[in-house]
Amino acid sequence: MKARPRPSTLPNGSSKVGYRKQRYCNFKENFNDFIIIKYESGHRGIRNVASQFDDIFTLAGVPSHHRAVIRKEMLVGRTIHSTSGTTLRRHVEMLLYSNRTLLQMITQLYYYDFIVFGFKFPNLTEISQRYETSTRS
Repeated sequence: MKARPRPSTLPNGSSKVGYRKQRYCNFKENFNDFIIIKYESGHRGIRNVASQFDDIFTLAGVPSHHRAVIRKEMLVGRTIHSTSGTTLRRHVEMLLYSNRTLLQMITQLYYYDFIVFGFKFPNLTEISQRYETSTRS
């Protein structure tokens, strides 16, 4: 007779199955409890994002001196993980936007994100024509 396998547990004593269930945010049910911040590029965009974070931190009761440090870091700091403005980022964008089929697949894959978060759908014809022209020059 084989021994019945014991459920694997994590260091905190919870089962892996229970842990997986706890990680989900039930986004659909809790959507109205979230504050959505959309990334914006450029100096003006970064200032907008920093202001949105500051508003949230103010609501959460974060002291002004802590908020000032966070805002300063958001406005001047870049992390080693930042991809904005890098050569690799521009190359990948060019690959994506110059391949209409790939762009269409990515748009379909993230269709509900476009809807839920109010992102503007890419104009596939305009974008692919623009990038096809720029790759030929």
